[in-house]
Amino acid sequence: MRLFKLPNASNFYPNVMNDAWYSNSFIIAHFNGVVIPKDVNPSSTITREQFTKLLIPVLGRKYNLPMIKISANVKDQDQITPDIESFALRLIHYRITELDKDGNFLPKNELTRGEATTWVYNALHVTSAQKPSLSDKVTVSIEDE
Repeated sequence: MRLFKLPNASNFYPNVMNDAWYSNSFIIAHFNGVVIPKDVNPSSTITREQFTKLLIPVLGRKYNLPMIKISANVKDQDQITPDIESFALRLIHYRITELDKDGNFLPKNELTRGEATTWVYNALHVTSAQKPSLSDKVTVSIEDE
């Protein structure tokens, strides 16, 4: 992408200081289609499901991943916001994240910087042909349209 003038993060996100260490990350995210609310507070925390909602749509566009019906044995699946549930299952399916030792996704827990870094790293290495994890039960069905 060619720009005549380097944009400032505050052009897109008024609460992001242009000289903050993370300001370029907001610019990069903006130009890569990550939908971040304009009034984002970069000092606030983000939950695992909120980050999921940011990451999966970008991943789907970047890799043109097929829409597939995924099921997994997630113990706290009832705690995941319904419109995020399929996104969370995709994170697990594509091995971007794993469930904890008890089989929980922990959707309302704060995402740490380390987890965010791991998720982004793993997302950059996803392929549409990636096999499901060994714990996934895969079923195929044909439906009439």
